[in-house]
Amino acid sequence: MIYMSEVTVSAAKLRRKSDEELRKAGIGHDQTGYFLLASANLTLPTPKTGALASFRAVVNVATAVAHVAEAILGAKASDKEIERRKNICTTCFEVDASGRRLFRFVNVDAASCGQPMDPRVADSKVLRDPIVDGCGCWLQDKWIGQSQACPRGKWGPEKVSEPPRSYVKRRCCGK
Repeated sequence: MIYMSEVTVSAAKLRRKSDEELRKAGIGHDQTGYFLLASANLTLPTPKTGALASFRAVVNVATAVAHVAEAILGAKASDKEIERRKNICTTCFEVDASGRRLFRFVNVDAASCGQPMDPRVADSKVLRDPIVDGCGCWLQDKWIGQSQACPRGKWGPEKVSEPPRSYVKRRCCGK
């Protein structure tokens, strides 16, 4: 059985179909409501591609470079927030357009969201739609940046409370 991505489910309008229609197409549900293909030989419906998807892929590359620099040089998230993000990612069972789980270990020390964007890795995918294929980031780097966010909306920037400002009464006209 292969899990179907949320984007694929939306593009194919599977939530509108009856259980009988889904069964005839070889699609089922698990206990948590995720859609599954009964056979790996079935083709996955994929969202349309075009100029907007290409533009989003190029923007994603530029954004990823900025996020890496910000994660390395910027403010770090708290240990509690890093653990929260890590737990969300490791328990995410959403899949990409090919039916593979987005959260994956590339090696013992490195996990990514979808195929890694890093061109030094075999089978990397630089140009991508982050909503369909995952962000492609090295998650260890993404989790530590205070202002980082999951492109699928699973977690966002860490909210940091500002210190209280002291009130200073302004003087007018030298009084």
